[in-house]
Amino acid sequence: MPSHKKPNDRMIRRYKNYSDEFLSKIITEIANGKITLNKASKKYGISKGTLSHKINKKHVRSVGRSRLLSLMEEKIIVKHVVTVSEWGFPFTQMDLCQLTKLYLNKSNRQVSQFKDNMPSVQWARRFLKAYKLDVSLKYCQNIKRSKAGLTEEAMEQYFNNLKETLTNDDGTMIPPENVYNYDETNLSDDPGVKKCIFKRGVKYPERICDTSKASTSIMFCGSATGKMLPPYVVYKAKHLYPTWMEGGPPDTRYNRSKSGWFDAAIFADWFASMFVPFVRKQKHIGKVVVIGDNLTSHFSAEVLSLCESNKIAFVCLPTNSTHMTQPLDVAFYGPLKKSWRGILDEWKKGLQKKSQTVTKESFPGLLKKLHEHVTNNDTSSKNLVAGFKKCGIYPLNPSEVIDRLPKYSEAENISENVSMAVMDMLQDLRNGVCKQTKAKRRKIDVQPGKSVSLEDILLNQTVDIQASTGEIESNGDNEDLDGNILEESDSDEDNVRTTARKSAKSKTPRKVKRKTIGVLKPKTKPPKAKSKPKKSSKDDTSGRDTLPLSSITAESKFHSINAGAFSSVSKDANKTSTGENGISAATGSVQNLQPFDFVIVEFFVPQTKRFKHFIAKVVQVNSDFHKVIFLQHHKSRFFWPDFLEERNILTSQVRKTLTAPVQKGEDIVFNKVEILDFNFK
Repeated sequence: MPSHKKPNDRMIRRYKNYSDEFLSKIITEIANGKITLNKASKKYGISKGTLSHKINKKHVRSVGRSRLLSLMEEKIIVKHVVTVSEWGFPFTQMDLCQLTKLYLNKSNRQVSQFKDNMPSVQWARRFLKAYKLDVSLKYCQNIKRSKAGLTEEAMEQYFNNLKETLTNDDGTMIPPENVYNYDETNLSDDPGVKKCIFKRGVKYPERICDTSKASTSIMFCGSATGKMLPPYVVYKAKHLYPTWMEGGPPDTRYNRSKSGWFDAAIFADWFASMFVPFVRKQKHIGKVVVIGDNLTSHFSAEVLSLCESNKIAFVCLPTNSTHMTQPLDVAFYGPLKKSWRGILDEWKKGLQKKSQTVTKESFPGLLKKLHEHVTNNDTSSKNLVAGFKKCGIYPLNPSEVIDRLPKYSEAENISENVSMAVMDMLQDLRNGVCKQTKAKRRKIDVQPGKSVSLEDILLNQTVDIQASTGEIESNGDNEDLDGNILEESDSDEDNVRTTARKSAKSKTPRKVKRKTIGVLKPKTKPPKAKSKPKKSSKDDTSGRDTLPLSSITAESKFHSINAGAFSSVSKDANKTSTGENGISAATGSVQNLQPFDFVIVEFFVPQTKRFKHFIAKVVQVNSDFHKVIFLQHHKSRFFWPDFLEERNILTSQVRKTLTAPVQKGEDIVFNKVEILDFNFK
């Protein structure tokens, strides 16, 4: 038998946590000679060693191992964490470790306890535990950027208007039983995830429970006193059947729609058949205020006429603010959905079969249980009252909502270590500011295993432009600059030729089907002898240049367009000498281009061994290439195409800048001298 020692007084002595103020008071009395050390120890129950150490200033540091960061540094990190969480980008434990590492690296400090200055997750947990009064680890919900973009000015304007609506003509506030909030929601067929007991070590715990993605829409409405209206059910169906309404809550009304959601007709029916009779039955004195979403389906001539005849005032919530200003969303629907999942889970367990999905015949009975839980439970009524209070509606208190918005103006009151650059970044992230515009994507066909570069794409794009205008002369397969055969689908080629032939007959350009950039295929047979170009006729596509351009957004057709488009074709060879690389020797590339400049772009067509010139408008200027949009050309006319598309050109392909043109109707008029220099038809 092991021996057990009887504890004595010294062993059972316990340490006591004395506050600094209490100890400093005792030490002051000892230092002034009012009491001796021994008497103070006996009187206050503090050991003489502790008092002696405090008097002699020994072991004055905090208990435990030394801090890796100073107290000031830890408080600065806490302020960082609190600031980013207020702006909607909270840190995780790993983000906290990463922030600490960046801070140590920036301070040129090396902590031996951290590997590469990276704290562990255990350190982050202890850090959060030490500052549990300031920060805590919680589950969070995701909101859209549009909801995060609420401003304090918009909320102040909303509450100013709400104050006028909630005030009677005599200056008194309307009673809470006259203030209602309505909102539609849905009850799904999924009881959700639930914790269950499994054998230890099971990697994939599962339970059998048939569910579906089906849901049923329901309209709920309640007053600021917590009194609820009967529910209004909308099924997704074309017809209604008696079995879909049997066993439901009393006074419940049912309807159906093709989508399963509320539309203008269904909302008007709910308002006329349920809300207005309920208000009349309550015999409210004074006007009644109804608060809801700002949806166009909620306003119709019938609804507005009923409001006017029954002294009902509509209050629309600010856009994207229901998560903060709608009482049903804030405090009612959460407990309601939790109760629904419990009722649904119990119903699925009690079936004789294993499990099945909720049918429309069984839904009214389940809804009745949920309605009894809501109406007979004081907690649900208190939740709705608390929702009106949290949203600042009743009692009217705008600070309930405004205080939850991030205060960008208070950035100067934060520690100087939280720089204004960080605050600007958080503001851009919250508002979703994006300075880059998404470029149009064009499909590129490349042979498997073959690489491609930007220059190849631009050269193929040049051939694509010429093929779409019908200017390439070919008696067989198309060829690229090196004499390789350009492989294209027959159907696409026929569509392009047919569309170009049709557009040549009309005076205005028509939509031309976009062609996929051709694949460069090695030549397998010698090129055929090329025939002389035929003269243009009425059905010939060379009489009019059209580009396969896809549509983009444009507010107008000239100066208001951010990216205009131009294209035109030169005469035979422009009488310029060419080098081996196909670059004109007569002119050089233009420097110092600016966006919205009009330029002449040169392309070399290997099939005709000629240079072709197009007029384009510069959209974006880069070092190696530029983004431009081309104009269309027909005889001596230049005009905007029906569809605009940005294209990339090399810097060396720009030959001349043009004077800003003048628009006369649909025609774009340039300086004739500048145009004649390049022999445009």
